Amino acid sequence: MEITEQLWIDLKQNTLSGILKLLDAADILLANNGDVAISAGLYTYAVEEYGKLVLLSDCVSTDGKVEIDYWKLFGGRDSHKTKFLAAISKMPDECKNIGVDYCGGYFPKGAFPRGWFPDESSVVADFESRKAIFYCGLDKSKNSIVSVPLVGKKSLKTAIDKLETIVLGFKI
Repeated sequence: MEITEQLWIDLKQNTLSGILKLLDAADILLANNGDVAISAGLYTYAVEEYGKLVLLSDCVSTDGKVEIDYWKLFGGRDSHKTKFLAAISKMPDECKNIGVDYCGGYFPKGAFPRGWFPDESSVVADFESRKAIFYCGLDKSKNSIVSVPLVGKKSLKTAIDKLETIVLGFKI
C-alpha cells in the first residue's frame, strides 16, 4: 500500500508517542504497587508498538510516497508476531526478559533445566506472555490452565526504563 511521506512521518510520531504513554502507564502502575503482571501486559503493548515503529522506519520514501505493508503493520494476528519479532531483534536482553529473578545468589544460571527454577530469562515480553497475563486459557495439553507469567518487579522496571531510553533516542 502506498501512503504519503507526511502520513508515514505522522504514523511514526504517533506510534512513538503511544509507546511512551504505555511505558508511563506501566511504570505508574508498578510504582504504586499495582499488579506487576498487568503492568507487564501494558509493557508488552509498548514492545509491540516499538516493533511497529521499527518496521515503519525500515520503509523508504521515494518522491514523497512510501510503500508500507498494511497487513504486516495493522492486519491482525500475524501482524502481532511480525511486530514482536521486529522489536525483539532490536532490543537488548534487559528489555526482553521480565521474569522473577530467583537465581540471585542461590543457583547459578543454567544449572537447572529451564522451568525448574524460573529466572528473569524465563518470561519474555512477547505476545504469548501478554495472552497469558490478560486471558484465561488452557495449555497445549488442554488439561490445565495457562499460568500467569512470574514477572519480576525489578526486571520489569529495568525493561521499562531501558526501552524508554531507546524510544526517546529514536530518530523519526
